[in-house]
Amino acid sequence: MRLRRVLFDVTHTRTQADTAGISRTVRRLAEEFPGVAADAGLGFETVACAATGLRRAPLAPSVRNAASTSALLRFATGIAKPAIEQVLRLPWPLVRPIWQAAAGRAFDAAAAGLPAVDPRPGDLLLMVDGSWNYPVWPAARRARAQGAVVVPLIHDLMPIEAPEFCVPWVRNAFNYWLQDAVGTSDALLCNSASTEQALRAHAQKRGWRLPPTAHIRLGSDPAPQLAGEVRPALRDFLARPAPAYATVGSLEPKKNHRLLLRSCEALWAQGETFGLLVLGRRTPECADVAQRLAALAARGCPVLALHDANDAEIAYAYQHARALVLPSLFEGFGLPLVEARTRGCRVLASDIPAFRELADDGVRLFDPRSEKDLSDRLMTDAHSGAAGVVRAMPAWRWRECAAQSLERVQELLGRAAPGPAASAPITSQRTSSIAP
Repeated sequence: MRLRRVLFDVTHTRTQADTAGISRTVRRLAEEFPGVAADAGLGFETVACAATGLRRAPLAPSVRNAASTSALLRFATGIAKPAIEQVLRLPWPLVRPIWQAAAGRAFDAAAAGLPAVDPRPGDLLLMVDGSWNYPVWPAARRARAQGAVVVPLIHDLMPIEAPEFCVPWVRNAFNYWLQDAVGTSDALLCNSASTEQALRAHAQKRGWRLPPTAHIRLGSDPAPQLAGEVRPALRDFLARPAPAYATVGSLEPKKNHRLLLRSCEALWAQGETFGLLVLGRRTPECADVAQRLAALAARGCPVLALHDANDAEIAYAYQHARALVLPSLFEGFGLPLVEARTRGCRVLASDIPAFRELADDGVRLFDPRSEKDLSDRLMTDAHSGAAGVVRAMPAWRWRECAAQSLERVQELLGRAAPGPAASAPITSQRTSSIAP
């Protein structure tokens, strides 16, 4: 079919202030897609999903959205936390409609007052955002019924491949979300070859007939204007005579910060003087990691943790750190790895499929479940003189990613059979699976 307009879903990201992970992907693609769409003779609009359909939505979060999100977070992690924890212990069939109603109401409120978008034949609803966060499928099905094609981006299958990193209700919600994605979409994009392989393997196991699939490569060039200033504390830390290693990523179990801290503490106890820079927001699941970082700094260990690092500070870390250390146990892609390597920063990374797919001569892999293997890598690197100069990875820009995404979608739609996209059952025509 001939495309005429791209409707780019930003429902979740427009309510977020951060620029990490999926939010970074959504924001950078939303910046580059208008030009790519215009070059192809297509229109472009950012949209939000609501219970009654799509709404025309600016990406920049409004003051109301930011304030509402902050208030909801304080409520959920404060006085309401005990009650929420009790609810989440209920069987999933009881939890699901409660969460659907709460999340649906929250995102409908965020879209209140926005003008409606009328999907039509030739429209592409491109769902790059973390759409398991809200009841997306009613709006997607409505758009599809009006002639639009629906293509989501699968970021990873962590709740299926590594369920130990998700609470049970998130695993359940994601499974329903993925089932809906397969049953509703005209095609599926994945953010890496490893994610596409995992999707195909899971579909085969479940007996699903997938719509056409392909994978893209995410971009890595920074935004034209890096937000924020570099704090003196960060500059001073990276100016120390001893080498400093950086790690970038939220403090969450899959990032494996606990192993990294154990390795560093053991080496510091042996007299090593290298520093550790931790850039990543706190999460409730790893509150102990944040507390341990603070305790180490108070003891005088060479560690600096910034839980609100901005883009300029992350770029500065890539430029001045001895190497980036990524001990993750699971990733769907490896955006910090690519961002670091395209800036000439070397990387010590865990030996997992997503990182193996991206690794070049500037990446050294280690066993993410072996403290000794990581310690040996750090020791060898810290005592290797100038550490060796490696050529930067060729840049793959977000504009190229946007162009590749559009090209892949057009190829997939050319292969798609008319009618229902897949044989996976759709869980509900009125509701959708959601997860926080």
